[in-house]
Amino acid sequence: MKRGFLGPIGDDLPSLIPLVFALIIFFYSFTFAWNIFNERSSSFNDNLAVLELASTMRGNSYLGGTDAFQANCTKAKASIKRIKFSVGLVALSNNPLAETGSEHFQGAGSENFFAPQGNPEGFLCSNSAEDVPKLYSVRFFPVALEKTGNAADGGGRFFVKPMLLVVVTWH
Repeated sequence: MKRGFLGPIGDDLPSLIPLVFALIIFFYSFTFAWNIFNERSSSFNDNLAVLELASTMRGNSYLGGTDAFQANCTKAKASIKRIKFSVGLVALSNNPLAETGSEHFQGAGSENFFAPQGNPEGFLCSNSAEDVPKLYSVRFFPVALEKTGNAADGGGRFFVKPMLLVVVTWH
């Protein structure tokens, strides 16, 4: 027997340590990159679901009243399962100079948007009974809402009112 001879594996042990270390680094970086890819892919799919929801709710950007809005709401609730949402309409002023004295848009008047008294005409759609959490996303889309005049306005006439479709989403 020769001194210093450890056998076939013993002689190769010093060269195996860097190889194992390199494989550990490779698989760690591969796993890290894969997790980042999955996270961004999930975020991208959420953004697509929001756009699909907005497209379903606004249709061709012309809403024929509460019935059309509720029909779109039923379609959205049936097709959008990936995210939780609340969608509603907020009126835009069609005469900003009379209200604010300024030529600049001053906001959409979204106070009490999710409260039933803030949206009395039924232009509210949600697939979740829970309150909106602290982490959410809001997107606005312009739409036109067809409204009929009341008896004081002549009854059968209708007009089109500019509105914002507000889409609030969360997980």
